[in-house]
Amino acid sequence: MAQITDLHVDPKYQKGYSGNCNKPICCRNDSKSDNPEPHSGKYGFEGKCDIPKELLESFVEDVINRNIDFMIWTGDNAPHDTWEGEQPKVYEIAETIKKTIDSKFKNSDTKIPVFYSLGNHEKYPNDDYKDNESEMLEEMTKIFDDYLDDNAKSTFKEGGYYSMKYKDTNLRIIALNCLVCDCFNFNLFNSTKEHAKNMFRWLEQELQNAEKNNEFVYILNHFPLNGDFTLTECAKRMQALFDRYEYNIRGIFSGHTHLDDIEGISEYFNHDKIIHLNYIAPAFTTFTYLLPSYRIYTIDEETMQVLDYEQIRFNLTKSNEEEKPYWYSAYNATKFFGVKNMSEYDKILNVEDIEGYLINRYAGSQNGINNKKDAKRQKEARCVMKTNNFDEYFQCLDPEVSLSYDFLYVFNNFFIGPFEDFD
Repeated sequence: MAQITDLHVDPKYQKGYSGNCNKPICCRNDSKSDNPEPHSGKYGFEGKCDIPKELLESFVEDVINRNIDFMIWTGDNAPHDTWEGEQPKVYEIAETIKKTIDSKFKNSDTKIPVFYSLGNHEKYPNDDYKDNESEMLEEMTKIFDDYLDDNAKSTFKEGGYYSMKYKDTNLRIIALNCLVCDCFNFNLFNSTKEHAKNMFRWLEQELQNAEKNNEFVYILNHFPLNGDFTLTECAKRMQALFDRYEYNIRGIFSGHTHLDDIEGISEYFNHDKIIHLNYIAPAFTTFTYLLPSYRIYTIDEETMQVLDYEQIRFNLTKSNEEEKPYWYSAYNATKFFGVKNMSEYDKILNVEDIEGYLINRYAGSQNGINNKKDAKRQKEARCVMKTNNFDEYFQCLDPEVSLSYDFLYVFNNFFIGPFEDFD
């Protein structure tokens, strides 16, 4: 199984322009810099840039040769230009990415299935998800129509989430809508949160059915449970469900952070007992100062447990110099963590080589390597591994509140408040 996340394809990307300009996003024909520096290449730039279509095309060529059974695509398609975008452009980019993937996946001998989940950048402006988003959900359902069966189309169109079996196996894929629990969605201040409530009622019913039918389940959710993303109220409800249906849930997969992480999910009433790993894959985009990445997971075909994963990265320097794509294996998870398989949770979450972990966490970028001995970065990485919601994550950081960033999430989590009248 492959996972790709946070693609952020930029139709305005241009070769030969500054990748560190004085704007929020660079590598465009209006990107200028007074500093002498390398400029954007054919396949991208490790700076303040999103990616060109050529990089996406090279990924499709690479992954199709790795003999995967299916792929999960965990959201965020549009570039980081929220000041000038519009919703129709978001649809166009999603369609462009899908057509590029389908050009190989649908024409291959095995007809590789793809399971997609919404990211917060699927709404323009990003995170601005309102109580009534029927037009947006209808358009996204049209785009991904042939990825979905009839039942999945119905719930995706209604709420942005769905449940589907993988072929004729006992594996069920459940894709959630992160936007209904988005900590940065200010519309939730005046919302009844019915969309989130409905999703949790539906999710519990799907998990009950999976238990009854002896199915295994993979959960796709663009946001991890912890960090500055998912409302604590939502994260706690997910954790409770993941605990209750521990046996059936065999994998939880996220993105959003752009970093290479693992989160240990514990029992609801016993934080010392780890029952799942949330696999948080690094971004495909180079934004900001990262190398393009995707993952290949090795799955036990009988139990559907994740045995291992291989982190695939793009050699951007060599590829741009030779104008030929070079993908390579950055590391193998079981070898890095020194375990037989990914079920050795405690050993994985107490990794001794924290400096090596940080290098992987920042996807090989100089930003990560130069700061590998930074105590704050080490603490952040440990807190991601060990916490299950924003409140726990914030307390784990001691907490050091930034008035411009973390404080905003603390404020939102507190004042958006609990889900009242929710059974």
